[in-house]
Amino acid sequence: MLRRPPPPPARPNRYQTLLIDGKRFFEAGDYATALQIYQSACQMAPPGDNQPFAQACKCIRRVARTFLKQEDYATVARMIEEMFQLNGQRPNLKGADYKILGQCYLALNRLEAAEEALQTAEKLDPALQPDLQRLRHQLKTEQLGNAFKNLYEKT
Repeated sequence: MLRRPPPPPARPNRYQTLLIDGKRFFEAGDYATALQIYQSACQMAPPGDNQPFAQACKCIRRVARTFLKQEDYATVARMIEEMFQLNGQRPNLKGADYKILGQCYLALNRLEAAEEALQTAEKLDPALQPDLQRLRHQLKTEQLGNAFKNLYEKT
């Protein structure tokens, strides 16, 4: 009795190849290239597949971390906002993302946006409370400073 040989292993499709390449660049520390690859994969992702979105968020966090160390708050805020747009309603966003966004908005004197970001951070991760309390104190100080500045400018 002759047996049929097993079928050859399936070749990865374009989407799977992108995921593999993205992982390879991420592991090599080339987060910007990995991000570009994952963004392409996001466009091809089958419904319900969250993997490329989650990986893109990781890449953005890694790249943003470098700018945060350089205190380039405008770039970090822009990157996190782009991450929110890319992610949509998927569950990849963390309280820490909103905490960092609030910190950036605070440094950029976008106080209302900072307050909103800090509130969202607390909803997503109550364990951030000590850090958020410090940032809220800083926010209140800035708000009072702006109120006094406006008061003196009017007189």
